[in-house]
Amino acid sequence: MNYHLTSEVTTLINLKITRIGGNQKARILLVAIYEELAETAAKIAEEIALPLDIVQGGIHLNGHLFAQEHEADYDVIISQAGTANAIKGLINKPVIAIPLTARDYLTAFKKAKTLGKKMVLLAHQGEEKQEFEAMYQAITHDTALSFSYTCREDFDGMLGQVMTFGQDYALIGFGGCVEKYALSIGLPYVLVRSTEKNVREALLEARNITDLNARDTRRSMRLASILNYSREGIVALDQEGRVTVLNEAAKQLLDLRGREVMGRQLRSDPELAQVVALYGDGQPLMTRLLLSGDKKVMVSRAPCRIRSEHHEPVNTFQGLS
Repeated sequence: MNYHLTSEVTTLINLKITRIGGNQKARILLVAIYEELAETAAKIAEEIALPLDIVQGGIHLNGHLFAQEHEADYDVIISQAGTANAIKGLINKPVIAIPLTARDYLTAFKKAKTLGKKMVLLAHQGEEKQEFEAMYQAITHDTALSFSYTCREDFDGMLGQVMTFGQDYALIGFGGCVEKYALSIGLPYVLVRSTEKNVREALLEARNITDLNARDTRRSMRLASILNYSREGIVALDQEGRVTVLNEAAKQLLDLRGREVMGRQLRSDPELAQVVALYGDGQPLMTRLLLSGDKKVMVSRAPCRIRSEHHEPVNTFQGLS
């Protein structure tokens, strides 16, 4: 398969998408918080033939809001550090946070020590900040100033405070946008980076999720085809008594074509009186001849059991001419 890069620009949040996989639709989005992360992920995606969309931009560049805006386009979203945490709070899709190991922290702290300056730790508020501080103290046996943020406004305020630091300080954190800002005001910055191994594992985990979703989609489509091409009418309810299955044969037999029935409460809806009559008390039934208006109908009810739990039975029926 020939994999290559293409790009396009979004409409609402002005971040460019780098697309790995040519014309194949990517179901995975990586919100990369520094340039090297995007490059590493692109290289791995090409190696493993994984369609992948990449945008570069952490919280400061609204990468988390881009993920929220485009949630419906993807099965899973990957990011790191505070940006991953922010995305988790905004969307319902799976979010994979690329992990940082003790080795990743050690590499960054060793580099920071060579600068010979006082350190300022920058991290997302919460567990990330606590882990960052604990790792710094455990590895360097020293303490450092630390600043945290939860949103773009916090982030901008934090950068404003950074401007007041003298040349005796250096910054250490996770985002590439902070690195560019720090360098623009003359402050050294050390970026905590993930190893290629951790990036690869995150991409493989994301692919497993998309593969499962694809299998579920195919299974649902096959089931829908079976239901709608069946000559027997089929009706099923959920545990709250709402209609979850009503195929075309059932609609035709019960004169319900053109009506939106799915999700309606069966026993409290006057328009579904014929369905109620055929559904009866919901108890299992082998085969019985019943009347639905002026129609003779053969009805069967099969019990439904999922993972040892009993659910409402599935009704099947067929009109007799």
